[in-house]
Amino acid sequence: AAELQNEINALKQGQEKILEELAALKKLVQDRPRAAPSAPGFAPKELTLGDAHILGASDAPVMLFSYSDFHCPYCRRHATTVMNSLISEYVDEGSLRIVLREYPIPTLHPRATAAAKVAVCAGAQGQYQAMHDLLFSDQKATSDETFAAYAAQLGLDPEDFQACVDSQETAARVRADIAEGQGLGVTGTPSFVIGLSDQDNPDKVRVTRFIRGAQPLSAFNNAIDEQLKKLEAAK
Repeated sequence: AAELQNEINALKQGQEKILEELAALKKLVQDRPRAAPSAPGFAPKELTLGDAHILGASDAPVMLFSYSDFHCPYCRRHATTVMNSLISEYVDEGSLRIVLREYPIPTLHPRATAAAKVAVCAGAQGQYQAMHDLLFSDQKATSDETFAAYAAQLGLDPEDFQACVDSQETAARVRADIAEGQGLGVTGTPSFVIGLSDQDNPDKVRVTRFIRGAQPLSAFNNAIDEQLKKLEAAK
């Protein structure tokens, strides 16, 4: 009995020591100087619209730049759900413009660059958005024959379309979009930056927030409403 009691006492002492060490550790953590809030991960930047497909009125103050890959499933999800809501809630009522940039990732999607060129060349004949929707309608349809069929379906001039697809200028346009995205910190698709257009020069935009991935509509609502509040406060 005495031996058992000694073991119980030893266990109690061990528990008390552990509790003392935990209390000391907790105090150490509580007394540690608080770290300053981390700086935002995205530094504001100035962008120019350049030659891009844009949805929305030219005087819409909020600008959302979208960097997308036509063969990325997350991009398709955004394009077929959230983007439609953004168009009805903000674009159609005049407060938002959406700038569609090409960001193919051929290491993941070998035909994505070809699809991006197809969209750009459809845009050269005024049919970017229609081609955008066709390309996202079936991401497994990636052959040149399919792309040509889409062009015919949209009534594009076949010779002009093919010449555009094959041109170095179109390839350079896609590379420029990719380079711009990389400069903003885009590493995957879809990615977005948002900001306000320059009231003195509508071709310039100051982007201040980065949205990564196929986020829900609420994330875009919050970001757009934040920009609209900034605009209202500046008046």
